Amino acid sequence: VGDEEVNLLLWDLEGRDGVRDITTSYVRGAHGIIYVADGTRKETVDQLGELRTIVEGVAGAVPSVIALNKSDLAEEWKIDSAAEASAGGEGVHRLRTSAKTGEGVEAAFQWLAEATLANPGASA
Repeated sequence: VGDEEVNLLLWDLEGRDGVRDITTSYVRGAHGIIYVADGTRKETVDQLGELRTIVEGVAGAVPSVIALNKSDLAEEWKIDSAAEASAGGEGVHRLRTSAKTGEGVEAAFQWLAEATLANPGASA
């Protein structure tokens, strides 16, 4: 970020059917979060608010990105623009990504690194 080298330690908590399955010890002490939802499965977007509440209860209000993934599957996209704009609630950066094509992935990490550096005391 600029002239500063940033190292990110990433934990992939994997998708689960129930939001409450999150092991909170993985997010304790986090300085930033990337939430990933599947744009072709509306229920994954619908769960973001509850997931953020659980994670922020442990990590605090840290910089957060919501990556609405599978943007390469436009014909199968299930999220309308209003749901996309409000996904996960307020105070979170949102963008479309594609793990398949790489669209938006670097931008998500870049935004998170910049936001984390700008807000170093955000972790609880």
